[in-house]
Amino acid sequence: MILIIYQTKKTRKKKNVITIKKQESEKKNITINVELPLDFNIKEFEYLAKKLYSDMQTYFMNLEYEKLEHILDQDLYKQFATQMKLLEKNSKCAIRENFEFIDFKINDFKEINNKIVINTSLGVIEDKYTSSMNSKVKKDNCSYESYYEIIYIKKEEWIINSLKLIYSHSNRKKS
Repeated sequence: MILIIYQTKKTRKKKNVITIKKQESEKKNITINVELPLDFNIKEFEYLAKKLYSDMQTYFMNLEYEKLEHILDQDLYKQFATQMKLLEKNSKCAIRENFEFIDFKINDFKEINNKIVINTSLGVIEDKYTSSMNSKVKKDNCSYESYYEIIYIKKEEWIINSLKLIYSHSNRKKS
């Protein structure tokens, strides 16, 4: 990651430019430049983004509709609520635990109509499975490595606006 500071001609404000090199294959590199305000704290935002993701999964797992609604865009919340109601109807629960974040990148940063919109890539290894509602049995071979494109928006509070699964691979452990 390279940090370059420059002045724009229009505003004369200094901005951070992050240059990210992504390797799609052994021969092809892609460079992404993301302009960030000088006062933008990348580490704080990364912490917040990961916390929102893990809170989302925890609220989904615990069927905490109100808490989930508070951190998700309305359309995304409706998708989660539909899945949660189906789980409840079938006396099932979705277990989400043991989060290990393995990758985080900011792909784009915009300010639109007094809102901050940040597009990210997030890699996570987590245990995910469905079980009967009151089952005490834990599955130990249910780890998934998943990569998401997540869009976060801040007007007053940060919320997850969009969650798109890019890649997922199960890491089955042998018993």
